[in-house]
Amino acid sequence: MPVRIRLGLLFALVTAVLIGAGGFVFVSKLTASLRGSLAATLQVRAAATVKALPEGDTGDQKDSGGSPRTSPLRATRSCLTPGVDSLSQVIGPAGTALPQAGTCNGQPLLAGTDLATARRAVLVTEVPSAQGAAPMLLYAEPVRRRPGTVVVTGASLSTVDAAAWEVTKTLAIVGPIAVLLAGLAAWLLAGAALAPVTRMRRQAAEISARDQDAFLSVPRSRDEIAALASTLNGLLSRLQGALSQQRGFVASAGHELRTPLSALRAELELADHPDRSRADLAAAIRAATADTDRIIRLAENLLLLARSDDGRPVVALRTMSIGAVLGPCAAGFAGLAAAQEVTIDSEVTDGLTADLDELRFRQVADNLLANALRFSPPGSTVVLRARPDGPAVLIEVLDEGPGFPADFLPRAFDRFSRPDDSRSRQDGGAGLGLAIVRALVEAHHGTVTVGNRPGGGAWARVVLPGPVSTDGQSCEK
Repeated sequence: MPVRIRLGLLFALVTAVLIGAGGFVFVSKLTASLRGSLAATLQVRAAATVKALPEGDTGDQKDSGGSPRTSPLRATRSCLTPGVDSLSQVIGPAGTALPQAGTCNGQPLLAGTDLATARRAVLVTEVPSAQGAAPMLLYAEPVRRRPGTVVVTGASLSTVDAAAWEVTKTLAIVGPIAVLLAGLAAWLLAGAALAPVTRMRRQAAEISARDQDAFLSVPRSRDEIAALASTLNGLLSRLQGALSQQRGFVASAGHELRTPLSALRAELELADHPDRSRADLAAAIRAATADTDRIIRLAENLLLLARSDDGRPVVALRTMSIGAVLGPCAAGFAGLAAAQEVTIDSEVTDGLTADLDELRFRQVADNLLANALRFSPPGSTVVLRARPDGPAVLIEVLDEGPGFPADFLPRAFDRFSRPDDSRSRQDGGAGLGLAIVRALVEAHHGTVTVGNRPGGGAWARVVLPGPVSTDGQSCEK
């Protein structure tokens, strides 16, 4: 069921309950108020009747036996007859109606317990009228100067009942109309409030995967719906960025794979040529092997980045000596450094430990050293340094090359990003080295940054959490 209809029905139901409960309370209060006003009027009439009573004789007639005697006419006539709107009566100590001008001289209006109560205090009661007429409201109070005498005044409740009926009838007519209007107003209000949501839903349904700059219109109301639209636009922006990154990743990966595959195919075609010598065939096989190794490394790097993106573990950490990991890395690049006439200085504080995956962290160090050596001029020095930094471990690789271009630093860790557009085997890899470094360092719960040295050259810093254990000595190699 649509929200608009549900809100309309809910408002209608609430309105019906409120009108019903409010109408009941109002009619009850109105009836009580009118009865109170009528009782006050009867009290005034009773006071006037008491004032008109003569002094002395009570008016009771008694026979020789001392019993009260009432005329046969009064004994058979009732004061509660149809058409009587008001009446008054004086009841003597004997329980009979006393003859008094302007009063009812028929059967006593009160008897038994009611009469006994009225002789002690004020009594307000309701008695039925004859032949289905409206009941009468009686007011009775004792006459203080005549002990045992009670004055009673009464009035028909027809006016009270008529007023209550008119109000009830009005509520019965107006109530359903008010319920319908409340439901309709809620339906219209909900429609107006949800109109921006409907518009956003239609816009979202029209956005396709190829719409790179499609966003939802944000209402100017600055309410929760506007906040929702802004949040959804932020989500769309992140999704479009992720989609664009994925497309760029696929395109770059395809480009990187195409180059070695094309070279591999060309080398195999040349190896198949009948005029090739044995030496040429051996050279072609070596080149094909190198291209195959490059493809394998690229595929492994892409798989590692994919696992990192999915949040799957890529390292198995255990506490290890930093020197035991970085020492073989520096030694492994000694031959390449000597060929380039570059010196590698390794400065690792003794006893320094951290939680590492040995194989993966060697990959981090290898990538940083390879980058430093690639751009280091002959006669320069590459420094591999590791030392404690408070509760953490700081590992630095510094070179004396040209440094990073200023426009490259913001995207240094992006995948397939290089300082130049070269993708040849001679100039380096596929631009995944620093991306791999960041993924692996973050898997070690650390951080990595790069920058340029003030005196020339570049630096790369890796900060890893402890544990740290050091005796304060340094080992230089």
